[in-house]
Amino acid sequence: LLVNLTKPPLVCFDGKIPKDVTFTNVYLNIESHLQKTKANLANEKLFEFLVTKVQPVLVKDWLDRSDEDDFIVHAVFTLVRNILSIKSERQISEESDINAHDLVLW
Repeated sequence: LLVNLTKPPLVCFDGKIPKDVTFTNVYLNIESHLQKTKANLANEKLFEFLVTKVQPVLVKDWLDRSDEDDFIVHAVFTLVRNILSIKSERQISEESDINAHDLVLW
């Protein structure tokens, strides 16, 4: 579910910002919601959970992995890619120039 909810809006619109006014508003709303959510996705417990899901799979030999294992790895890496691709809305702290993207990486 998180993979779908964090999908970049450009993917939904075939890699282009829509020219139609209605679809442009939808695109901007999706992007705005993702930007507001990004700081919340910079959650240490979320990433600890993702590591606990993917680590046992990565320890296995490539030939011993099941289809479910491949799905888990793909889903986790896609989610991380989606989170990192969200544009930062603004800085969280003016004093230290930290934005939501920095929080995800730390």
